[in-house]
Amino acid sequence: MNFASEEGRRENSRSDRKIVLGLGSGRCGTRSLATFLNKQLDANVTHEQEPLLDWQTNDRFGRIQRRIDRICSKRKQGTVGDVASFYLPYASAILEHDDRVVMVCMKRDREETIRSFLEWIKRVHPLPTDHWSETPSPGFFRDPIWSRIFPKYKAESREEAIGRYWDEYYAVAEELAAAHLDRFAIFDTRELNSEEGQERILRFCGLVEGQVLATGLLKNRSSKEPTQYGPASFSSDGLDPKRCVVIVPHGGNIVPACERGLRELELLGYEVRRVGGYAAIDQGRNQMATDALVDGYEETMWIDSDVVFDPASVLELRRHQLPICCGIYSQKGKQALSSHIVPGTERLRFGREGGVAEILYAAAGFLHIRREVYQTVQEKLALPVCNEKFGRPMLPFFAPMIIPANEASWYLAEDFAFCERARQCGYSIFADTRIRLWHVGSYMYGWEDSGGKMPRHDDYTLTFGKASPEKDGVSQHEQGESA
Repeated sequence: MNFASEEGRRENSRSDRKIVLGLGSGRCGTRSLATFLNKQLDANVTHEQEPLLDWQTNDRFGRIQRRIDRICSKRKQGTVGDVASFYLPYASAILEHDDRVVMVCMKRDREETIRSFLEWIKRVHPLPTDHWSETPSPGFFRDPIWSRIFPKYKAESREEAIGRYWDEYYAVAEELAAAHLDRFAIFDTRELNSEEGQERILRFCGLVEGQVLATGLLKNRSSKEPTQYGPASFSSDGLDPKRCVVIVPHGGNIVPACERGLRELELLGYEVRRVGGYAAIDQGRNQMATDALVDGYEETMWIDSDVVFDPASVLELRRHQLPICCGIYSQKGKQALSSHIVPGTERLRFGREGGVAEILYAAAGFLHIRREVYQTVQEKLALPVCNEKFGRPMLPFFAPMIIPANEASWYLAEDFAFCERARQCGYSIFADTRIRLWHVGSYMYGWEDSGGKMPRHDDYTLTFGKASPEKDGVSQHEQGESA
């Protein structure tokens, strides 16, 4: 049976076309297999074709159908396919619904595979990473892009989880090989290094004529390994500036007073990313947050380009050790705060007598968020990885939302929408009301502008001090007086 769509069948009417999907646990020669198959005459076989496929999905049949259709419609060669570890959960659907497909599964020694995974993770991920444990041990993290292609296990250690992954992977593979003798086969990784082994693989794939054998295939290196841009390492100090990236979205200009604060943060050791070019701020924040997570930062500090701050305030927020904490500032031109307080709050004290208070939603102009929040939101709300086909994946943490508001609806802009998602995952949002911020518009708006209009007078006398006998001019002690 052939499950290709009508469009896919029109695009590819060749009756002799072969579709080969390779797989294996990873660290077992999958890239080498793709390279080898792609060397064959009239072949186009890739490695880890984007988008990466999630291990857990409710639409396995639909996703793999679209993948096969796209490969067939976009490639004109007689042999086409892809090789990736994440095809195993989709294998039954492929084999049951498309009789054109054959599957080649590579297998490496269990202990060698575990050691290779540990070395690979250390080389390509900037943070200690655990893709396989349901709850990573303290000090270990998930990767927002790659962790989703692996199953998760209750395990005492990362090594135990990888071992359980290997055991389960090849138990399922053995069942598939027994049920589909002529369409699913397991080959030892070492067979890629011998002519006899290569010939066996090609014969199984139906590639008998014009075989191209190769040498030096095994590389054990993915063509799409994560690229490390973040800090290579940081000290054991939990407040090490290298753990936290400062992100500053801007539309072209950063107000001078804000820029001075940013430069002071850089002198303190913070990475400051000034990012422009986004007409849609939600898309910009999504991309900036995803990039920061991929690059291995444990914390993000969002600062808007029109917010003036004391650089010491960044450390004050971090010291609270809260998942989400912000500073509060006034809206420009309105008698209102930029953040939204918890309904029923009677008063909020600012300044020296202020403190840490829970709020409903935080504006992102001076907002500190820890990595765990992004990870939890991604996993609990099943956020999809977007834009992989453009070569730069993005997670929609800040996509605007519409939520019920009594008998009406409330459109949440990107920062409030992020806070709503965090609340849905069990997090509270806090603000330190001692932190003084200024929001630069026609003048510098402070807390006071949220509580009342600036005083204006029908009659006003500006008093100047006497001119200094040494120097004519206006004294620095000018004083205003209202009638």
